[in-house]
Amino acid sequence: MPHLIVQRFTPFNTPLGENGAVFTFCSGGDEGICGVEMADRKFLLRWFRHEKGTILKADKTTRPPLLNVVKHALSLLAAAGRSTVVSRGLEDAGMDMYQALFEPNIFLGNLSPDQRLWIEAGFGSGRNMLHNAKTHPDMLHLGIELHRPSAEQLLNRAKREKLNNVAVIISDARAFISALGSGSAEKIIVHFPIPWDESPKRRVFTDSFVAQSLRVLKKDGVLELRTDNEFYLQYAQDLLKDIKEIKIESRKNAEAAVSSKYEDRWKRESRDIYDLVVTNLSESEAAGVRCDFSFKKTVSDETAIERLSNVSIINERFIVKTRHLWRLLGGGVFFQLVFGAIESPSAIFLLIRKKRAEYYPHNPLQTEQNSLSHEALLEVLYA
Repeated sequence: MPHLIVQRFTPFNTPLGENGAVFTFCSGGDEGICGVEMADRKFLLRWFRHEKGTILKADKTTRPPLLNVVKHALSLLAAAGRSTVVSRGLEDAGMDMYQALFEPNIFLGNLSPDQRLWIEAGFGSGRNMLHNAKTHPDMLHLGIELHRPSAEQLLNRAKREKLNNVAVIISDARAFISALGSGSAEKIIVHFPIPWDESPKRRVFTDSFVAQSLRVLKKDGVLELRTDNEFYLQYAQDLLKDIKEIKIESRKNAEAAVSSKYEDRWKRESRDIYDLVVTNLSESEAAGVRCDFSFKKTVSDETAIERLSNVSIINERFIVKTRHLWRLLGGGVFFQLVFGAIESPSAIFLLIRKKRAEYYPHNPLQTEQNSLSHEALLEVLYA
């Protein structure tokens, strides 16, 4: 991740405009945060002490996909903090290098209802996704991945091979699919998910994921699982056994059009490979979750700190938990929260300034669990 190591970094008052960027808020302390608006994006920069000085880096949750934007913002932050740069860890990157790496809300806002869409959740090396992009050029092939280096590797390969129908989102697939509109996709692919035998709640395949996937699929759309783990296959089949209006096909050791490097190794070890293909036979109703995620009332900094500093609401459906808070220079407070579905929570930020609260840099995804988390947060904040 791009970063700088500097000496004598001094937090500063905001707002402050610097050469194409506006620093909108800033905390104090040896470990702090700064909000920046640049290239039509809002994102966070962070600093913390290091044995060689102070490290400046972008927050990984809000970091925009354009690396030169991050690089420039870090250089401006160092200048604003009156720092001397000791070491640079800033990759060279063209401004358009990762334009196909989307933030979830931006992708959803720009998705056309007429767009034909295939989704691959956790694409690994990306061999299967790139093959599909070549053989089905009329589709947009969307990869959902938590591991950013895998996403960047895939997009670099797609760029070299001149594929313009590939896009990637850094997100938990379970949360993102829950936010998609009904009937949005023609295929959802899950190849070789981690079995999580000791932590089943961490599996991609859950009751909720299956239900949301079938809602998101068009009629005759396909949910496809490929795994080397027979127990995972049986588990997935159990999730599907009581669902109506689907067709299920199971295959063993069927030859795939393209094989991942892990599958190649497992075949050398004579391990069995299983496919589960689920066809959706019904039209899905439109999703009903539409939360505005607003904060109607005012609240003081001290009241917000008192009520939110130790929030911990955890149940079977959702979670709201305070992870960290920062006091802002010149007034205001900034919270990092664990938020959303209990099996796939997200890092969400809440900014309170001049007695007004808002999520930063944008609202949470439109999911039922995020809506429940928001309502619980309102009850605590305005108790």
